[in-house]
Amino acid sequence: MLLRERAVLRCLGMFSIHRVVTTLVILLTLPALMFIGARPVEAHSTVVASRPAPGERLSSSPGIVTIVFSEPINASLSWVRHRS
Repeated sequence: MLLRERAVLRCLGMFSIHRVVTTLVILLTLPALMFIGARPVEAHSTVVASRPAPGERLSSSPGIVTIVFSEPINASLSWVRHRS
């Protein structure tokens, strides 16, 4: 065999179907694995319940408004606005 033919066969061996398939599986699987365990992150607490309910029409202003959050809040960094 000529040196050139050996070099061509060696290059073709580098791109065998098995190697190409393995590379594709790895390249497609790794990004998928990164997102399997990913969960949405909430940076703020959310309102779980309130009384009066959101959008509820009242004939007069309530004496007390109760808001329940999904986690403890820092009262010095929080505020509530009453719209009439």
